[in-house]
Amino acid sequence: MPDTALRVGFVLCAEFALMSLTGFIEALRHAADLGDRGRKIYCSWTTMSPQKKTVKSSCGIIINPDTDLIDADNFDCIVIIGPLLSGIDDVPQIVHGYLRRAHQRGKLVAGLCTGSFVLADAGLMKGRIACLHPYHLQDYKELHPKLRFTLKHDYLEERNIATVPGGLSVVSFATNLISRHCGRSRAAKSVFQMTMSETGLDSDFNAIVALDKQHIGDHRIRKATIIMEREMFSPGTVASVAERLGLSERQMERLFQKTLSMTPKAYWTAIRIKYGKWCLLNTQKTITEIALLTGFADCAHFIKQFRKVYGETPGHMRRLHAQKSDLALTRLESNSDRF
Repeated sequence: MPDTALRVGFVLCAEFALMSLTGFIEALRHAADLGDRGRKIYCSWTTMSPQKKTVKSSCGIIINPDTDLIDADNFDCIVIIGPLLSGIDDVPQIVHGYLRRAHQRGKLVAGLCTGSFVLADAGLMKGRIACLHPYHLQDYKELHPKLRFTLKHDYLEERNIATVPGGLSVVSFATNLISRHCGRSRAAKSVFQMTMSETGLDSDFNAIVALDKQHIGDHRIRKATIIMEREMFSPGTVASVAERLGLSERQMERLFQKTLSMTPKAYWTAIRIKYGKWCLLNTQKTITEIALLTGFADCAHFIKQFRKVYGETPGHMRRLHAQKSDLALTRLESNSDRF
């Protein structure tokens, strides 16, 4: 059994946003185990409050925390989920001190939803930019007029302090954290189990998880790649993408060669094949279904391009992957009495 790669401690404020807690924990739960058994193998999570006091969420659901505010060395990341802003002044000073000590020990400290306000009150946002939800912008400006902020990101992490606006951004941040500590396959499994249905396989969220993002300097090519990734599920044309960017097809060809050392058509094919591989190893779709899903005219064309990239057919890769997964599961099950 692997050592737990990611340990997260949640500090709950009175009237905290329940979705921030459940969204984060569900991401951890799906990444933590094989299948859907919820065992804390790869990830673990602990809820905390001062003196282990019962905490009511903003929607009225009551949580009984696992423990008091225990030593931050038990965790890789400390998460503070803030209260309704009407109760921001009621956050105990012991919580502020706990967050400061955790940060001093080199732990990643993350503020979810109004947790960014708690971090600011604890003095941890000086010289940093808070990532806020627009709904909280005016309050943050009034309460912390000298601190900087942004509305342009799902989350922002600077020098071991992260701020996350809440909502679905919490899942995005949790997925990134899982990827860093447990690997991309754990993160992909988490998102797959949380968001992907048989009829919703082509959602933007799932596509983004399956693809490695690369740094692209030219903003026009960056926009082109985003369009291509969003439309990989339909047989679009390079000319139509170029037209949307105000470029000629020849201009876009030259920019792609200069920036990525490949043609637009080759890039589009590459991301379709890459996402096809992810579907192959993480879904029950047939190879024909995957070929059509990723914009190929037929299964034969998909198999030919797949073999060019990976040196084997999709069927062969899937069989080997299944054999390895079965072996790993057998070994894990044989030791299940240990956890």
